Amino acid sequence: ARKTFGEDDQGTLETRRNLAIVLAEQGKFEEAETIAKENMTRVQRLLGAEHEITAQTHSELARVMAETGRLKEARTLYESAVPVMAAKMGAEHKEVLSVKNNLATVYKALGMLEEAERIQREVVAAHAKVLPPEHPQLLSAQNNLATVLQRRGKNKEAAEVFEKTLAGRIKVLGEDHVSTATTRLNVAVCLVADNRQAEAEPLVRQSLAVLEKRLGPDHPKTLTAYGNLAYILEDLGNTAEAETWFRRVLTGLKKNTTGGADPEMWSAINNLAMLLMKAGKLDEAANQFRDLIQTCEPTVPTDHQYLAIFRNNYGECLTRQHVYEAAEAELLKSQKVLEKTLGVEHPRTVKGAGRLATLYEQWGKPEQAAAWKKQ
Repeated sequence: ARKTFGEDDQGTLETRRNLAIVLAEQGKFEEAETIAKENMTRVQRLLGAEHEITAQTHSELARVMAETGRLKEARTLYESAVPVMAAKMGAEHKEVLSVKNNLATVYKALGMLEEAERIQREVVAAHAKVLPPEHPQLLSAQNNLATVLQRRGKNKEAAEVFEKTLAGRIKVLGEDHVSTATTRLNVAVCLVADNRQAEAEPLVRQSLAVLEKRLGPDHPKTLTAYGNLAYILEDLGNTAEAETWFRRVLTGLKKNTTGGADPEMWSAINNLAMLLMKAGKLDEAANQFRDLIQTCEPTVPTDHQYLAIFRNNYGECLTRQHVYEAAEAELLKSQKVLEKTLGVEHPRTVKGAGRLATLYEQWGKPEQAAAWKKQ
């Protein structure tokens, strides 16, 4: 295209755009970002800031930023792209819906779950009006809606949507497709939430075989699956193999350009730290928690649930190390967020109150301990 038409020809710009998308799918984020930025600069110079193609190039760069943990920058780019594209192309154009779908995913990662669910339902409804029930775009939107529902604690509805999506993806895409493997993994996570770990394990292993084959062992999707398998194995009492898989996630993250900045990776790092803490490896666990919190802080809002949960776990670790003042600071800070976002009766909030009671008991402060026990 460059040789035949030149660097600024629309066909060359479109080809460059598609290349950036494919590289992002492969997890080659640095290369994808370089090409996406070059394309955005050229398109904006040629077509202007208010052109729909310029907005599309913004959304493609936003996708790379989201994948590499720069969620706030991604949100800004997506929010600027959606109204321009909707005004020029129509609110229910497939490209507009695709960008809205990605914006909802960023909202989910940022903890803006109500907004994420609202947008994702809009996308599913719009696709359902014009696409057959098993069209890949509709199935993708359904899958993303179910992930938001799951995060909001609507596990029964999420499981139903995942099962429906999995059946459609098997029929249309086949068993050996990345999207099918991703949804099967999501079904497994729902089973875990229902305390059905033994049923979930074979589904995760089946998904892993596909993801390793199609994407390689160090792709973010594969690393997420490793983390899920490790979590299940720990619950089933196989802690030695669980630790092996958790450490495999960390090895992959060091090779991966996200460096652990992708929110989907955080749970695996947290769960390894929890396993180490339970095994009495307190110094190593504390280092993992500390590094994880430092990774999260610049990426998400201060009242993000994940950050609060990680702080709470770190606070327990510090209590076990008898570092009481630091433990108090982490536990109180996280407890405030948990009460605000989840409510005082949520199991995580109740666990946090229990950890504060334990802290004050060990610290020799019986009045504070009694107050938190009562709560």
